[in-house]
Amino acid sequence: MGGAGLLAACSSVVPSNSASGSTASGGGSGGGGGGGGLPKEPTALVFRDVSSEAGLPGLSRDCIAFRDFDGDGAPDILLTPYSDDEKSVSLALFVNRLDGTFERFDIPSNIEKNFKSCAVADYDGDGRLDFALINGKDGSVQLFHNDASNPPKFSFSTIKASVDKPEPERWTIAFADLDADGWPDLYVTTNSIEMTNAEPVASCEITEDDILCPLEMDLVPGRPEIWHNDKGKGFVPTEMVFPKQGAISFGVSAVDWDEDGSVELFLSYDFDYNQFIKTQGGTLSDILPGLGANLYNNGMGAAFADFDHDGHLDFWIGDVGPDQLWMSAPGGGVKNLAGPMGVLDATWKHVGWGPVAVDFNNDGFDDLFMGNGMVTDTVQELADLTVSGGFPSGSGVDYAFVNVRGQHFIRQDLPFPKAKARLQVRSAVADFDGDGLVDVLEGPKPLRLLRNETKLDPGAGHWIDVVLHGTSSPLNAQGAVVAIEVGGVVGSRFPVESQDGRANSTNVVHFGLGSATEASAIHVLWPGGVRQTVPGPIAAGKLVEIEHP
Repeated sequence: MGGAGLLAACSSVVPSNSASGSTASGGGSGGGGGGGGLPKEPTALVFRDVSSEAGLPGLSRDCIAFRDFDGDGAPDILLTPYSDDEKSVSLALFVNRLDGTFERFDIPSNIEKNFKSCAVADYDGDGRLDFALINGKDGSVQLFHNDASNPPKFSFSTIKASVDKPEPERWTIAFADLDADGWPDLYVTTNSIEMTNAEPVASCEITEDDILCPLEMDLVPGRPEIWHNDKGKGFVPTEMVFPKQGAISFGVSAVDWDEDGSVELFLSYDFDYNQFIKTQGGTLSDILPGLGANLYNNGMGAAFADFDHDGHLDFWIGDVGPDQLWMSAPGGGVKNLAGPMGVLDATWKHVGWGPVAVDFNNDGFDDLFMGNGMVTDTVQELADLTVSGGFPSGSGVDYAFVNVRGQHFIRQDLPFPKAKARLQVRSAVADFDGDGLVDVLEGPKPLRLLRNETKLDPGAGHWIDVVLHGTSSPLNAQGAVVAIEVGGVVGSRFPVESQDGRANSTNVVHFGLGSATEASAIHVLWPGGVRQTVPGPIAAGKLVEIEHP
């Protein structure tokens, strides 16, 4: 059952220089709050692309992180930006100047231009945020140690050969504290396909709730690995064997799904079945079939949140055609409620990548951002393009989904003309300007920073932010689950650093409170199973920092 319960034991886009945007409805990172004094109808979202005025490049590759690298409390941006002529790629940190702009600092590396995915964590416990990056040339993993903050300085090294045997097709990387010892371990895997004489997809079948496109090709099994963090002294290989090695890996989320103090890995696979990996005594097992969510799909990443405030985590999967919205069911298991909650009709004609959940309008319920690879005019066109491998001729558009009191979602279209045909969309969220509204960073290649300029009703839109400080480092609390209590009622809960969105979002957990001006308590389930309650009243509009007891 998703989430055993923390108390059991105790839009629209406004173009630059424009004043308004259009809204279209369809058919933490963050966490919704307690829901006290919520409006009857949700507040529509308004975003404005501020990439250029913020000093960000227009093009970047796969590494995207929206985290505070210099320790000043404001999220910075780690990217692999293209040069103006698109012939070279570099590695750079854009430091938040706290005035709506970012200052670029290039980071030396021995990677020429083939940067792939990255993951962030304080892997050695010195209190500074480091990152790991896949070298796309040979698949080796490079560690970038944060040596100094002002100005930023990183040193790089390659993981020793006895641990890392480079795989050119390695694609996915994530930090996850899989043994709950407070030290982030590393998960890496390949993304490989072996072609046959058959076409990759010969045909697609449109059913009443899906587009099914069987893959007619031989798949080389993926090679997932887990490297144990030896208390900051280095990484050592493990002999953990995955129950199945999916071939086309397009996302990993790290969450304590059953709230037992141990992190599970949700692995999204294209043209395959997803997996939800649980670790017990060094043995890995897939719990997804037991939850009732074992479907063949085109998984493009997942987002976890308690969308309906029932005390259990739910998850949303980006897909080709209709997305999946798996809601925790009474008595255990999950049920796909994409139809009754408005998601099915709203997502028939898209390829949705890297969903990320957060309360964008501070009404107390988590909304969702989805970067689209493409959106077509008809369902048949999407099916045909999946077979041909083509893209539509129209302009690009992303989706935001406004959560209506946990009962259904309203889609808002977010035009992105530069992104009409793209793959591997990644999204991250953070409040970069400190105004209490969470913003969005998305890429790669066309890159944009969306400033959240949603207009809130007077007296509504209150919020509380939470940061947890772990044991090995004040930056390491991944896998914790935080819940907020308003008026004596526990509302939503949210996983810390779940790595949804296929990128690296802030570690600040954001709770919208609606019209409530204070929280009565904050509840934390730490990795390892320790439970903690911070009693209120806790005033709205502030950052609450909580130390591991």
